[in-house]
Amino acid sequence: MPQSPLTGGSCDLVKTLQASHVAKLYHDEYGIDVMPYLDADEISLFRCQQTGYEFFFPFSLAGPPAFYADLYSDENNEAWAYQTIKWEYAAATAYVSEGDKLLDIGCGGGDFLLHINNTADPVGLESSPFALESVQAKGMRAIDQSIQDHAKQHSGVYDVVVTFQVLEHVAEVHSFLEAALEVLAPGGHLIIAVPNNDSFIGAEADLTLNLPPHHMGRWGRESLRSLAQVFELDMVSIEFEPLQPHNKGWYQAVMERKYLPEARWKRALFYRLGFNQMFNAFLKDQGETILGHTIMAVFRKK
Repeated sequence: MPQSPLTGGSCDLVKTLQASHVAKLYHDEYGIDVMPYLDADEISLFRCQQTGYEFFFPFSLAGPPAFYADLYSDENNEAWAYQTIKWEYAAATAYVSEGDKLLDIGCGGGDFLLHINNTADPVGLESSPFALESVQAKGMRAIDQSIQDHAKQHSGVYDVVVTFQVLEHVAEVHSFLEAALEVLAPGGHLIIAVPNNDSFIGAEADLTLNLPPHHMGRWGRESLRSLAQVFELDMVSIEFEPLQPHNKGWYQAVMERKYLPEARWKRALFYRLGFNQMFNAFLKDQGETILGHTIMAVFRKK
């Protein structure tokens, strides 16, 4: 039984998956072979007793650069991975003041750096060669360096540290967050945006990209709030992305898979009577009341 990578404390086993099953999901959906990155026959999902943070084990399952090169080799996947506009960009801007020194950990193609450039003095950390080229093409600054290495020479340098859609990929979350706080000045803000496992994402057991080697951890309100106690931070806010128009079809498919009866005739009746169209109309009208893909947590360093 592993210890929690967040607290070092006790964990409970949530479920076990066969690596061959996970590999089939990636092959069928994305056409890539992930077996070389899955160095275990079984993949276990554990839950930290103290924080509720869920993580996959063994930790060696985290995808290396070669995995992401495979995953993003298709142009459509590449465009999906580096979306230029994200909900959390606008949400995080409210916590950035004029002239703030800002660090974006895992800055991707540099779109948030560009978004915040007129307000703050931003720099990014990024390891993907493709993403670094994109950052440079936008005229932004990014360094090919881990946050742990960056922290060794940049203690207390930044007023704001953000990390968007990154922490769920990290196996050693404690050292990552410890380093992110090391580079942050006292009174500065740490802003974390991750997929919200309390939303429809967590309702789909076999969501391929919510599994290793892509995701190594699952976050929600409880686990994010717990970071205030683990690292002795002030909790500023927890904010939820509403369901976005481009995700409504995905949401509907997840709900139908989860709640429709397994009997084929009952499913056929659901569609024949037009209930799927009624559900679609409801989402168009009330989508903003439904939890969407992302949850964002804001902390203040004491």
